[in-house]
Formats: sequence, C-alpha cells, structure tokens
Amino acid sequence: VAYIPAYGRKSSVIWNCVELDRFRPGENPKASAPFRFICVASMGSRKNSRRLAEALALLKQRSDKPFELRWVGRYNERNPDQRNNMAETRSLIERYALGGEFVFAGEVVNVESEYRQADAVVLVSTREGLPNAVCEGIASGLPIVAGAVSDIPRIVRDGENGFLCDPWNVANIAQALEKCLALSPDERARFGAASRRIAESLLGKSGFLREYEALYETLLGK
Repeated sequence: VAYIPAYGRKSSVIWNCVELDRFRPGENPKASAPFRFICVASMGSRKNSRRLAEALALLKQRSDKPFELRWVGRYNERNPDQRNNMAETRSLIERYALGGEFVFAGEVVNVESEYRQADAVVLVSTREGLPNAVCEGIASGLPIVAGAVSDIPRIVRDGENGFLCDPWNVANIAQALEKCLALSPDERARFGAASRRIAESLLGKSGFLREYEALYETLLGK
C-alpha cells in the first residue's frame, strides 16, 4: 500500500494470529550457559544464514560469553536455492570454526519447546512479511534480534523487546547480537515480558477474528 496507494482502497491487512496458549513463556528458567539464540526458518537464501554465520564469527571475536545459534527448520536438498545456501553456510561455519556455535537442528515436531529452551530469537531475513517465527518468539516471551524489514519493526521495538539491524550489513547484525548477548538476566526478563505484552495485544485469536468479522460486515454492508 505504501508503494501503490491505490491498493489502499481495495485491500485490507489482517495480521497473523498466534496460539498464545501453545506459544508461551517457559515455566522454568533456562540454565545460564551457553546463551542460546534460536532461528526458526527454512534454508532459503533470503533467510540470510550466510551473513548470520559471518556475524556470529564477529560476535565470537568480540565476546567471551559462551553462546550458540540453533537453526531449526525444514531443509529440502532437492531445492537448488536451499542446497546451495546450505553448502555455502557450512563452508563459512568451517572457515570461522563455528562448529560449536552454529548448530543445524533440522525440522522438529514441537517447535514451541525449542522456544522455551532459548534465550532469544534471531531472524535476519532480507525480505519478509510478518514472519511466524518472530510472532511465535514474542508470544514465547523472548527478546528478538531481527532485520528491520517489512512489518517487523511494528512488533520488534528496538531497545524495548529486541534489537533491529540491517540484514544486509554483517557488522550491524553482529552489533545487534552482541547487545542481546550482553543483556543481564533482569533485562532479558524485561524484554521478554514486553514481547509477551505485544503478542497479547496484537496477535491474539480474538482480535484476529474481530478484524475478519468487521471486514465481512463492511463488505456485506456495501
């Protein structure tokens, strides 16, 4: 709509809804080390795993705090884009000796349990809409590190519940990761609580249904 204003008269945007009972903060605090970033994404090149690997290499140089990035998601070796991206990402992991920091977990059944074992969510895609991984992460009460693309800055508020970065800039990604890694337990709890409030305010099922009902009523009224 911002780029084609005429569409504003012909379209309505209704955001994702998240199962807030399924995606919720963990009841038991996670063990302190290592700090676990989680990225829930496919291996498509737009998910930006190569720049993320380079950013993790910078982070490893700058910080002595132990961390790991756990990449959870579908990988289709028959897809040329995913196959090439995986090969190039693994090459970077080997070059920068990130075998202990960048872990591919593959597709999992209970992704909500992965969020509950994490300290923060990372998604630095070069393009997105309103990604499920970020919505699920904030519903799970986690700080978020994300690329400032599309609608993400509307639910990831820099310095409040996460840190935004330029997904094309490796140094900027590393800086956002470093800020998140440096959060104290109290700060992490505050960021997580802010995430959960945003999810309850904007991403609940009741609001999602109300918006659809309002849209239908408007269309039927016309």
